[in-house]
Amino acid sequence: MGGGCSPPGFQITNDNGTYGTCAFSPTTEASWTEAHELCKIEYSMLATIFNIERQEAIESYLSSFNNRWTQYWLGGTDAFSPNDWVYFEHGLIPVSEGYTNWNPRHPRNDGNRNCMYINIGGPAPGTWGADDCNKKKPFVCLLSMAG
Repeated sequence: MGGGCSPPGFQITNDNGTYGTCAFSPTTEASWTEAHELCKIEYSMLATIFNIERQEAIESYLSSFNNRWTQYWLGGTDAFSPNDWVYFEHGLIPVSEGYTNWNPRHPRNDGNRNCMYINIGGPAPGTWGADDCNKKKPFVCLLSMAG
């Protein structure tokens, strides 16, 4: 991919020394499943956060064009098995194997809150929560690229 992000609209974030991440947040809102499919169309995936560097990069990217409290879909779900949170990134990867930043009240095992989001702004910025996958929210796609 060279020194830029492709497809157009993606922006480079620097989440570690080896790989940059191209991030893209469409202006549309979608359910978690729709967001997952829309990212796939762009040869990307819903954002996954495995370390503090990626967390900070995503927060910075989303905060740069949004100054109000918003929840963005991330790529985690426990829809397959309650409270077994996984990311869809080259297979199912347990969220618990890496960095986590759950809001102290989340995730809750109360039925239909099976999809992960990140808070940007608001009372608990940067924390993760779980919500009904059918709700429409903005989302962020990531595309890894060699640095």
